[in-house]
Amino acid sequence: IKSLETYGSSTYIREAIKNKTFDVNNAALNNYSELGAGFTPLLVAIYNGAFDVVDALLDHDASVRVLTSGRDGALQILFTGMKNRSEGRERTVTVNNNSSNTSKAPSPSTITTTSPSTTTSIAPAEPQWLSCMNRLIQLEHELVNVTNVKGMTPLALAMKFVQEGPALRLFNLLGISSMATIDTMGKNPMFHLLDGEGTSEEKCHLL
Repeated sequence: IKSLETYGSSTYIREAIKNKTFDVNNAALNNYSELGAGFTPLLVAIYNGAFDVVDALLDHDASVRVLTSGRDGALQILFTGMKNRSEGRERTVTVNNNSSNTSKAPSPSTITTTSPSTTTSIAPAEPQWLSCMNRLIQLEHELVNVTNVKGMTPLALAMKFVQEGPALRLFNLLGISSMATIDTMGKNPMFHLLDGEGTSEEKCHLL
């Protein structure tokens, strides 16, 4: 379990898989971190941000079509783990280069170039959580629509946690109709944002 939780353990995991001493789709863990049952090795690695381990497991056909006892899918588990590590709340900015794209807000390592017609901010490398999120969606697009026992979609959870990066990625994929989904508490994603975590400034920026 410790290896699945720890970034940098991918070599050990790959060797264990190669030697057939580890099953990537092993029996689900019971009440992992008090989050309920149904945690496979992949979900444990995703939750803990051990993204190199996630890649190792996916490279060896770990199933992404798994749900916990709370019916959380891989994206809900990813966002819950990110919340605990305060990831995904970085502000995004529009890059103007005759097209509309988004990137992380400029940091001291960001390079800005200017020409007569364009101004481009070259952002740092793609964050690991985003690479993981994109790979999961590529493998199983329906993960974006999974609803847990509370009826919350990944987008609703990202909005609740004021995770601007994940929320914008999902909104771009799903469109405006995704904001109309109602959970078992009668709340839509926008309500979760306004009633959720984060500062008023963060919420206004995401809006």
